[in-house]
Amino acid sequence: MTHSEKREAMDCAERIRELTKQIVFDNMPEDFRITISVGVTEYQPTELIQEAINRADTALYRAKANGRDRVEYEPVSKS
Repeated sequence: MTHSEKREAMDCAERIRELTKQIVFDNMPEDFRITISVGVTEYQPTELIQEAINRADTALYRAKANGRDRVEYEPVSKS
């Protein structure tokens, strides 16, 4: 998401996560649902895009490790 603050990005990811759980699939058991985990970070104009992608990946894997079906945020390093 461009031109978005952390809270907006987190809220959007959370809405997508919730909507995904509500999808109903034909010819599947009634209780069949998919879930998603999302990693969110902020891109800094002075960094390589790969650095932001790496932070988002870190947040994604933390979401999976913390029980899946969740949104996690990885802050920009202050170093």
